[in-house]
Formats: sequence, structure tokens, C-alpha cells
Amino acid sequence: MRAFSLTQPWASAVALGIKQRETRSWPTRFRGEVAIHASKAFPRWAREFADLESCTHPELDELPLGYIVAVCQLTECRQTETLAPTLSEQELRWGDYSPGRYAFKLENVRLLEEPVFHRGALSFWSVAWDETNQILRQLKRKGS
Repeated sequence: MRAFSLTQPWASAVALGIKQRETRSWPTRFRGEVAIHASKAFPRWAREFADLESCTHPELDELPLGYIVAVCQLTECRQTETLAPTLSEQELRWGDYSPGRYAFKLENVRLLEEPVFHRGALSFWSVAWDETNQILRQLKRKGS
């Protein structure tokens, strides 16, 4: 299974369905199942954003760090300037849609009831066999 890391609160926002696209400075040709990992680092600017958003989304109060929190399908990668006019205010607030960036569309998001610890890495990376099995067992129990 492949994965990529997002800083909190963005990882949980994807897992909870608050955010449907992840913006990056680089494109990808990858399509398929991907695990969403919440980075261990939680910089001050991200904490401040999370504090503001927790007023609207109280489920963001307790954010896991260093864990795989969800699995989804990455179905599309588009340049942000082609998307920005069509997106909701909430989606725009949760991403960096400045020119020259890319947006990954994340669909069929399945929240893990028990986040799975993993170190994480930059870009896309492979989830170790043991952690992949933990994730697959959870998804099977949920019927996903």
C-alpha cells in the first residue's frame, strides 16, 4: 500500500470528509488506493489554523500525530488554477490553490477507527507489511 503524509489538521480533515482535495507543489501520475498519514510534526501555524477551525469542526480537537488515519482513492491530479473557481469556500480555505500548484482528488475516504502508527516520509512511500495488514483488517471489519 502506498501512503503520503499531511500535516495536521489537514490529515484529519481528509479523514473526516471536511476536505476532498490535497494541494501540493508537485504533480503525480499515481492513481489508486492511498493511505493518509498524519505527520508527527505540528508547527505553530498549523496549530493556529486547527484552533480556528475547531470552532466549526469540534472533532478536530484531538489530532493524532505520526499515525495513518484513513485510506482513500486518489482519482485525479489537476493544476489548481483549473479548479479554484469551481470549489467551495471551505475547500479553498483548506488548501493552497495558488497558481502553479496541483490538487489531488481524494474519494471513497475510509476513516480508521484505530489509527496505525507509522514513521511517515516525504512524497509517496510504501507502508510496511505489518502496518498494511493492520489497516486491511480494520477495513475488512468495517466492510470497506
